[in-house]
Amino acid sequence: MSIIVQLSVIFGFTLLGEVVASTLPFVFPGSVIGLLLLYTALTLKIVKIDTIEPTASGLKNNMAFFFVPLTVGLMESWTVFQDIMIPILVIVFVSTLLTLVISAKTTDALLEKEMEDDHA
Repeated sequence: MSIIVQLSVIFGFTLLGEVVASTLPFVFPGSVIGLLLLYTALTLKIVKIDTIEPTASGLKNNMAFFFVPLTVGLMESWTVFQDIMIPILVIVFVSTLLTLVISAKTTDALLEKEMEDDHA
């Protein structure tokens, strides 16, 4: 399948997510809604994984490239962030640590439960 068709499917779900987000009575990112819709379509086999896999893998493998504009924008806005950099770094560090601990505990609990179910 051509890359144009694959990108059209991926961007079509992104556009659909943006449309849904614009109709919601609350603020929610359209890109996240688009990803959830694409995931649902893949799970229900409405869209076959072969339809988008090569292009999706290429996008995923080059994900760092998409952060370049964000990084340049942050560098250009350094004076805005300079005064609040320490609080931002503390928040990032603490939230990352909490995410790691909660993820590890959740995984540990799920694996323990699975082992108990296997022995029962």
